[in-house]
Amino acid sequence: MKFAHSFLFALASIHSAFANKVTCKADSELLNGAIGQVYSPELVVVSTPASDVRVAHEDDVLTADVHEERLTIITDDSNHILNVGCY
Repeated sequence: MKFAHSFLFALASIHSAFANKVTCKADSELLNGAIGQVYSPELVVVSTPASDVRVAHEDDVLTADVHEERLTIITDDSNHILNVGCY
């Protein structure tokens, strides 16, 4: 019985990770249409259901840890969106 519970827990974790990757990819595709627009938190909330969002300036140093489920938005000096991706 312990094995069955462990297996189901592992399966649920895999499904959750896969679902987050799919969601992030869909979110980034939706926000690709916002490239060139001025970034605002409201834009992200209205456009996507993403729960893990990171906004960074184009010159910021970002950590090397890649999270495919994290939506990353890169902006310029005037806060215009330059890039959107899952990393």
